[in-house]
Amino acid sequence: MPFLKQGKTNWKYIIIVTVLAVLVAGGIFWGEEEQEDIPISLPEIETPEKIEITEQLTDKITDKIVTQYYSQETIKRFFIDDLNNKGSAEIIVGAVPTEIPIVDIPNEAILIVVTPTDEEGSYKKIAEFKFHKEDNISFRNVPCVDDQNDLLDIEGDGIKEMVVNLGTGGASNVAFGVFKIDWEENKIEWLKVKKENGNIGNTNFLRGGSVMHQEMFYLEDLDGDEIMEAIEKMSKYIGTSGDPEDWEKEENWEWEIWVYKWDGSMFVYDEELSNLLLETATWETYRNEEYGYEVKYPEKINKTYIKTQEWPPKVTVGPIDPEFLCKKLQNSNSEQNEITVNDNKYCLFKYWEGAMGARYVTYLYTTTKDDKHLTLEFILGFSSCGAFYGINDKMEECKEEQETFDPDILIDKIVSTFKFFE
Repeated sequence: MPFLKQGKTNWKYIIIVTVLAVLVAGGIFWGEEEQEDIPISLPEIETPEKIEITEQLTDKITDKIVTQYYSQETIKRFFIDDLNNKGSAEIIVGAVPTEIPIVDIPNEAILIVVTPTDEEGSYKKIAEFKFHKEDNISFRNVPCVDDQNDLLDIEGDGIKEMVVNLGTGGASNVAFGVFKIDWEENKIEWLKVKKENGNIGNTNFLRGGSVMHQEMFYLEDLDGDEIMEAIEKMSKYIGTSGDPEDWEKEENWEWEIWVYKWDGSMFVYDEELSNLLLETATWETYRNEEYGYEVKYPEKINKTYIKTQEWPPKVTVGPIDPEFLCKKLQNSNSEQNEITVNDNKYCLFKYWEGAMGARYVTYLYTTTKDDKHLTLEFILGFSSCGAFYGINDKMEECKEEQETFDPDILIDKIVSTFKFFE
């Protein structure tokens, strides 16, 4: 119906449109007025009670597991932990198909991870790993996790990997492997390692030793990237004295150390970290129980023309000051600069003064470590090289030693050993 009809206003059309608009608006208004908020009632979700894993329940579960794999006598071990940090415990079970000790040592075994589903012995299998003859392992004991410290989150993803006692080894040591659970594929992977010579194989590290040698293996985040490295150490006694105190002296032991970084698929030998750990292996350890940290340092710096006046470094640990700025300063006997050593930033303040033919330098290095401010302070004394003029080549030796000495590198190595403990 047109708004204009032959040049005249079509009042009938206007009245119809107006009435419809009022009805529509009123309907909307009525709908808004009449519609009340109706509370939605959701059914309560019952949280299942945690299953108490008792010795009796564990025996039921492990008995069921091993009978599925072996018909003959078995020996088994287990360890309990929340491996994926989801609030429910898993049971790690290892078993071999015969009693130990025996004449014929078994060369097959199983490693299984399960979670209980009720208190009657029912369970859900998460993953398993079967050791076969091809793995060339003679099981003197049952493969399983020995200790809580052998369940570690290697990749920083909140899920623990397992350091497993392989139940084999030599006369005075035991072999350990590192295993990872694939929670999606429901399998256990024996992690690989690429050695210094480039060979790739299963992780198989030794722990043990005797009075003449030591073998160690552990996982630790050495470089602060929240990813664990695998550390392998071997030492032999090179001392000649029968004095028991000599056995405790680090200088009487010769070390070999290999560090392997995790690259996402395997552990790979890292020469730089290996050399650093080898250098610091014989350092002293300072442990502060009050503030919960420890740090290693060399007892001396082994220099002829540089002497330690205040050593080891005084360590100060405190909260990070958001207003702290490392302003560049320079005057006649002091300076402050921001420096970078191996990608680590430090604020370095130095103050020096001369006395008795030498120059004494006070160093303060400030950096951050584990969300804390860390300051190391010490004093070194530098001989006046001119005092050795004409004495063979000592003046040149003095100058070369002092010019090539780099305390920045030394402090960075010391800081790399700093760690908090619980």
